[in-house]
Amino acid sequence: MRRLEEQILTEKYRRIEGKLTFSVRLAELSVAPGEAAEGAFTIFASQEEIPAQGYVLTKDERMECKTEWFNGVQEKIVYRFCADGLQEGDSLQGQFLIISDYGEYTLPWKVTVRREAAAGIAGKVSTLAGFTELARTDWKTAVQFFYSKPFAEICKKEGEKTWLLYRGLSAGYYNSSNVETFLEENGCKQALTFTAAKPEIQVKDVQETVREELQILKNGWGPVSLKVQTEDDFLFLEKNRIGEDDFLGNLCRLPVYISEENLHDGKNFGTVTVSWSRGSFLVGVTATRRKTGLSAETEKKSRQKKYTIRLTELYLKLRAKQIDLADWQEKVRECVEELAVLDRKSIVPKLFSAQLLLTENKTEEVGWMLKQLRQMLEGESPAVVSYYLYLTTLYDKREEYVKRAAARVEEIYTRYPEEWRIAWLMLFLSHEINRSTYRKWQFLQEQFQKGCVSPLLYQEAVLLLNADPALLTGLDPIVRRVLVYGARKGLLNENLCGQAAELACREKYFEPVLFEILERSWEKKQSPAILQAICSLLIKGNKCEQKWHVWYERGVENKLRVTRLYEYYLLSTDLSRDVEPPKSVLLYFAYQCNLDWEYAAWLYSCVERCKTKDPELYITYKPELDHFLLDCLNKGRINRHLSWLYRENLPALALDKTQGETITSLLGSTEVVLNRKECRKLIVVHRRLKGEETYWLQDGKACVSVYDPEDLLFTEDEEQNRRLVTVDRKELLSFQDAVSAWGMEALREWGTESIAFLLEAEKRKLSKLDQIAVWTKLCTNRQLEDVYGQELRCRLAVRLSEQEKNKELNAFLRTLSKEQIAEKDRLCMARLMILHGFYDKAYEWLAGQCFCKLEPAELMRLCSRLLAKESYLEEKRLMLLCAQAALNGKYDDRILQYLADAYEGSCSELEVLLQAAKNFEIDIWKINRKLLIQLLFTGQDVTERMDLLRDYISAGGSPELEEAFLYRCAYANVILKQPIHRYMVQMILRLCRWGAKVSRLCKIAALQYYAKNKGMLEEKNRGQVAKIIRELFEENCLLPVLQQFADLVPEVWEILDKTFVVYEGEPEKQLVLNYRRVEGELAEAQYHEMELPCVCDGIYAAGFILFPGERLQYYITVSERPEKILENGMLLAQEEAAEAMQGRYAWLYEMAQAQLLQEDLSAQKERTQNYLYTAFCAKRLFGMLK
Repeated sequence: MRRLEEQILTEKYRRIEGKLTFSVRLAELSVAPGEAAEGAFTIFASQEEIPAQGYVLTKDERMECKTEWFNGVQEKIVYRFCADGLQEGDSLQGQFLIISDYGEYTLPWKVTVRREAAAGIAGKVSTLAGFTELARTDWKTAVQFFYSKPFAEICKKEGEKTWLLYRGLSAGYYNSSNVETFLEENGCKQALTFTAAKPEIQVKDVQETVREELQILKNGWGPVSLKVQTEDDFLFLEKNRIGEDDFLGNLCRLPVYISEENLHDGKNFGTVTVSWSRGSFLVGVTATRRKTGLSAETEKKSRQKKYTIRLTELYLKLRAKQIDLADWQEKVRECVEELAVLDRKSIVPKLFSAQLLLTENKTEEVGWMLKQLRQMLEGESPAVVSYYLYLTTLYDKREEYVKRAAARVEEIYTRYPEEWRIAWLMLFLSHEINRSTYRKWQFLQEQFQKGCVSPLLYQEAVLLLNADPALLTGLDPIVRRVLVYGARKGLLNENLCGQAAELACREKYFEPVLFEILERSWEKKQSPAILQAICSLLIKGNKCEQKWHVWYERGVENKLRVTRLYEYYLLSTDLSRDVEPPKSVLLYFAYQCNLDWEYAAWLYSCVERCKTKDPELYITYKPELDHFLLDCLNKGRINRHLSWLYRENLPALALDKTQGETITSLLGSTEVVLNRKECRKLIVVHRRLKGEETYWLQDGKACVSVYDPEDLLFTEDEEQNRRLVTVDRKELLSFQDAVSAWGMEALREWGTESIAFLLEAEKRKLSKLDQIAVWTKLCTNRQLEDVYGQELRCRLAVRLSEQEKNKELNAFLRTLSKEQIAEKDRLCMARLMILHGFYDKAYEWLAGQCFCKLEPAELMRLCSRLLAKESYLEEKRLMLLCAQAALNGKYDDRILQYLADAYEGSCSELEVLLQAAKNFEIDIWKINRKLLIQLLFTGQDVTERMDLLRDYISAGGSPELEEAFLYRCAYANVILKQPIHRYMVQMILRLCRWGAKVSRLCKIAALQYYAKNKGMLEEKNRGQVAKIIRELFEENCLLPVLQQFADLVPEVWEILDKTFVVYEGEPEKQLVLNYRRVEGELAEAQYHEMELPCVCDGIYAAGFILFPGERLQYYITVSERPEKILENGMLLAQEEAAEAMQGRYAWLYEMAQAQLLQEDLSAQKERTQNYLYTAFCAKRLFGMLK
């Protein structure tokens, strides 16, 4: 302000017709959070010869103008903005106020808080759509950016669901799969899938290593990480991992090599598995190698083996009576004929033919054939010889011959005891073996012990046991093999199944083979004994899986007496099914239940559902049920069945505080059942709580806490890949309705420290007082998610204020910190702090806030209290707060005095404050002086602001400023031709009377006023006016206005004959007047030059004597630039001056005018005589004395 005063206390003022322009229409600045940044704009003055002077103000405490004062035609203004406390994406707007000698201007500014750069990406990506595009073009960079703080801020602004998704999927570290899941769940991309272009690769006639292609099609975009593998020896892959670089467009061609060395003859089948994190597919490979290089002998043996196996199968069916004889004979004949063709020299097919003929009772042909074949036995194997002997016994059935043949076979067997074929024949020939079934069973066991696995002997053993089940005394491994063979072939009869079941009950351990035997036996005959054996065996094996439940259920239905049958019935039950167990089960557990708590809960829930149907049973269970529920409650257990039992039974019981607290902690418990068996963990991300909760899945189930429908559930596998649980999840609500069972009153007594209860209660429509209690407890809990906690604290403060809980609100506000309230709500908190007397804290919270959102009355209250304590008087923020209140009509004497003494603003704002200060009758000298100086400096019209001058003078203002004000008014009157106030004229005369320094311009303005208003010139002022005129004459300041006061000052007569050329321009320039006289049509040939004197600030004048008919043609130039004409014109004689004059000039003027008008000669003669007489008298009477 001192600088402004120095600028205006001068007589060199000239009105500036131009204006200021700026390099920008909007000063924009981008700044990082918590940092400061500088910007600049340029001020241009429209008149190059007149530099602009002034300074710049702003009404935001964060914005600071570094350029304190500017002076020049083109000036750069530097400003600085501090972004402390602002968040990324925030935007603030305001205005610069430019106060200059060109006037007052405003320039809007806008500051944007940019997002922090993360590896150069954050500046380019500011939305989820931008991130999606980044992921499409540069996946690796997108994954890195996903785990950065700037992207977290983007997700916060995208909405609550996106933010929760981000919280759940960003828990790991640079997990590409989780980023892909994030984009898919937000609808930014479809799931990336892969398929095979061809589902099968077929290669025929492989002769050496063959190269084929596995073509993989990609559908969609995203990270590519495929695992390719095969378990087949003849397949080799070029690579086991496939990435994005292996794809050309959407197609990948993977070489697959087929090795001929590892192929067998014929068709070879293999598979190639292609898998990724979301799925897999199989590609079949069929490679055929032609059968080359095989000898005819090998081919013959292969076919012989085939028909031999066929003959064996047909014989087994015949022995098992599964085929009739005729059919058997027909099929056997075909096989025998084929074998005979394959080897015409072999004796074996001929022996088969002989036995076939025996079954057809063709004994004569058999006898002839056996005689012929006897000659071929030499060199044959012992088994063939023994077979021949067996056939002869069928032909020759004489006892002595049969004994002799049997002895011969026994002799051969003695020499070859490992030959099972001979042992098989012994079963039919040996009298010793067949003398008892026990001996025969022993013989068969010996063969099995030797390693025999022939189905012929197995079947004989089964048939033997069917005939005499008593032979079965134990279930050793041999017996098990025999029985499982018989069971698979369906050969076991009812008696043998019963014997096996009885023996199985004696076994100590579970064996899958025994279970298979018993299961197949049950399928054949549903005997209680078999069922009891099965149940007993399963219990011994501790089989509790649900697949075994059907056997326990059958056992219960058949009322079997098996130890722990009912326990295993429950342990194998599917607990997700609400089915009613048999009453026998309920009665069994009525007095004692040692089951695991989950199964006991299921059992008790069944009892609870039956209490109306069977009240006696329920009464029996009730004591044990209550004891069980209290025990589970004390241990904090919960599931679907327990929750229902809690609601139905616990309200009637007397619970202590600890048990009540447990109930409230179980609120929100939810049982989740998943179909994803590969997942290990279940992650819950709560909308209202920080972090996440992790639960281990057991059989795809977990009991979790879910407090809001918006809470998200994720599964996690061994590689920490997470998937959102949506469609394939089944929620069984557990304890959400517990409030309806106990009521909020009881739960509130227990749940004051339970986050589960508090979150549940916060959702419900409670009374306002109850809400306050719940919110107060929640606000002190450190588990709350930051955004939700900030919102809740704001709501609590508002509710406490509404309910007039002043004591509680004061305590709350006293401990509240800025970080606990969101930026958007801090203004609301500051308002409450003002209302409740926390003025210093409110003042701190208002740092960087938009004050215009506060009510003026609130601002007035705050500012008045702070001023009373004389706090923060030197800070810009307090000044801005006071101005915001006062300029909106709310103030008191403290605020007005503070603003009147120190506020800097526009002239209009100063006038508002000045008027308010006048009404409060406070000291206005400083603000009045400030306003006067600013009005004068900015070049505003002050001719109508005499009130300001009066107030300033009455308060003892300085004469210098008073004279500057008068000078500005005089300038407006003399130069700008604006009317002048009479008070100003009186002030000028008063200053002159006091001997103060008064400018010539002010004196001229006073003379012009009285020249136009001669009736206003009072007698007391006539002397002072005459003195002013004489002073001007002494200073050679001769102007036309002086001619109006010839009657007052005699010296004026000296210039009455003059006609003046007056030019108003810039002072301190040397001007040249070029003129020539013109009379009629005649003009002087040359222009005369003379210096045009400056008689007053910027006023140039020169007088000429002109008579009627004479004209003065002129133009004015600058001496330095003669070619530039400032003004030109034609000057005529002044009629008004001539009429006011008396004497010779008047007569000469009249004579010239009469001649010009061609008046009567007599009148002209009379004027001539008068002029000559007067001139003679003057010469004689007033001549110079020698």
